[in-house]
Amino acid sequence: SRSAAALERAWDKELDSTSGKDTPITRVVNLLKTMTQQLEKDMDQDEALYKELACWCNNGKYEKKEAIKASEAKIEELQATIESFGASSSELSTQIKELEAQVAADKKALAEAT
Repeated sequence: SRSAAALERAWDKELDSTSGKDTPITRVVNLLKTMTQQLEKDMDQDEALYKELACWCNNGKYEKKEAIKASEAKIEELQATIESFGASSSELSTQIKELEAQVAADKKALAEAT
């Protein structure tokens, strides 16, 4: 920010006027400068990592959405197949009953014929 930059310039002037004396103030200022540089470096690394992870998350999100859509379509297809088999099962059950009745009638007719 502007005030931090102005403060740093003011301290730089003060430090320059001390003619290289190693005072407690100069040590603190130098420590703060070092810390600022390290924080900026860490911030840049964190930002790069965030961008990488955000990209990975977005790709994963897209893939999951597509997988969900495909799975929902498969579920609908399988439900239709189940309904179709249910109808076929009912039809076949009816045919079995008719055939069993026919077999019983044929056995009765065979028994009467002999």
